[in-house]
Amino acid sequence: MQAHQGERGGAMTAPVTDTQHTSAHRTDRELLAEHIAGDPLALHTLLARHEVRMHWAERAAGVPESELADVHQEAVLKIHRRAATFRNRSSVVTWMVTIAHRTALNFVTAQHRRGHRHREDISDCERDLPSSHATPNQELSVDLHNALASIPVLFRQTVVLRGMLGYSISEISAMLDVAPGTVKSRYSRGRRLLQDHLVLADYADHP
Repeated sequence: MQAHQGERGGAMTAPVTDTQHTSAHRTDRELLAEHIAGDPLALHTLLARHEVRMHWAERAAGVPESELADVHQEAVLKIHRRAATFRNRSSVVTWMVTIAHRTALNFVTAQHRRGHRHREDISDCERDLPSSHATPNQELSVDLHNALASIPVLFRQTVVLRGMLGYSISEISAMLDVAPGTVKSRYSRGRRLLQDHLVLADYADHP
């Protein structure tokens, strides 16, 4: 355990435990193993590390913002309960995002079966967009949101997973349980739909 003294010899700051000090530097696999072994902080650290990706995957499945927190919590519970079943066939983050995405798809499917049609709302996506993919200005951000909202969910989820989150074709194939060729065709079609929408939006603003 470590303790730190103030700059001018004042009161001691709160001690930092070894677990708190090192958890942020552990790999995903190490954190998952520590969670299985009973470390109460390991899963919290792991979830915080990949929360943005999980939210994007949930939104890509068509979950509206009003339901996102509940769907995300269900995915978190599944990750907690299934931690011991993880096998090293994929990365931990891919496994987590897959659970989040399938949980979201199950929710959307169940809602549709009950006859509830939610308006797909992705208006807050930009807030959680990873900085490496941040759009250069607010005008483009609005156009991107509108374009994503206009794309059928089968194409949108592939565009988000591949184009925005950077997953490989093989990883997305495993997540969605479809053939790699299907992922490629959906991604290609989704990109064309995005481009068409953005071109039309630009023409409408600048005829």
